[in-house]
Amino acid sequence: MHTSRSMRPHEFKVTADGKPGTLDDVLPGLTTADRLAIVTHTPGGSLAAAPLLLAAVGRYYELLRTERDEFYRYPGYFVVHVGELRAYHGWLDVWAEHKEVVVDANAEAVLDALHDRGITRVLLEDVEPARGELMRETANWFIEDIQDVLSFTPGHSEGALTVRPSAAASRLVRLAVQASHGVIPPETGATVQAGADRPQAFERLTPLAGLQLMCGYGPTPHVIGQSDEYVARHGATLETMGRHLFAVEAPGR
Repeated sequence: MHTSRSMRPHEFKVTADGKPGTLDDVLPGLTTADRLAIVTHTPGGSLAAAPLLLAAVGRYYELLRTERDEFYRYPGYFVVHVGELRAYHGWLDVWAEHKEVVVDANAEAVLDALHDRGITRVLLEDVEPARGELMRETANWFIEDIQDVLSFTPGHSEGALTVRPSAAASRLVRLAVQASHGVIPPETGATVQAGADRPQAFERLTPLAGLQLMCGYGPTPHVIGQSDEYVARHGATLETMGRHLFAVEAPGR
């Protein structure tokens, strides 16, 4: 059965602050126009976010079905792989391959990928937050336009928000592990397979905290992520580019 029929949001068990909840507690007001992205930096780490991703997939098709009887569409959902490909997600309706977006391991590259795809909800695999420098334009877009910023640590099942997958969703996670052979180490795949039925915890972040997390993926190179040649061809100087700089301070400062 295709995900348009097999992913039913009410079959996912959600908790919010320890109480029974719904998908609306995690991704309030989700619509068919929303564009969701998982950002991942470890092999198979993105699969931990699959319960929430697939619940959102189910909601997408529910809403689409209220708009029309017939359709042949997939949601605008993406996975941003930091540094290198971390897994394959076609079984999770991140389809087709162009939605597996591999970027350099730095904060500006991640931010650019989210911006250029018009992402509205982002799920960030946890990392040690850091300070960094970003393009002011894209940082302001993230702060002003992103509706939800959530973080997740693979294997963590307790938190402010949790999502337990449906049986059908767990099956798709296991198929994604199989499809990712050679990308995910066997021991990581076995761990994901064993935990495919368990809840995954998510923490809601402020947009600024999300930028701090992204800075943990790696420092922005060159001139705020722009090549020296690009800057020179536009007559810009370091002083000029200084006006475009958005400084992200480390947490607690």
